[in-house]
Amino acid sequence: MNKVYLEGTAPMDSKTTYHDDGKVYSSFVVVTNDHWKDKRTGLPVSRSTYHNCYCTGRVAELVDDLVKTGRAVFVEGSIEISEGANKQIFTTIRASYVKAFEKIIREPVASGIENERLEQIRFARTQADD
Repeated sequence: MNKVYLEGTAPMDSKTTYHDDGKVYSSFVVVTNDHWKDKRTGLPVSRSTYHNCYCTGRVAELVDDLVKTGRAVFVEGSIEISEGANKQIFTTIRASYVKAFEKIIREPVASGIENERLEQIRFARTQADD
């Protein structure tokens, strides 16, 4: 089974292209953040990972309005792996389900690491046509 779930933030608006044959293609980025304490120093550490995502068809049309800079995004899809020049490996998420939220509320916690909580002001979702 090839299934992935991502919850993160959109650092930029999605890019949607309409082709002459009627096909729609949308690409976007989702940033996920990991937080932990360094075992040696005890200091908080964080890491951001950028995930390249894309979708087609009706999902792509709707994602064009959903994925905007700063919005919280939930993506369900599958991982696609490709090999580039010099045998570099690239992973891309093919989104089949996308849900976007207006903003993320950041709550400070005792450890000094911010806890992210989604505040659902308005959401919309898209589902790939089966």
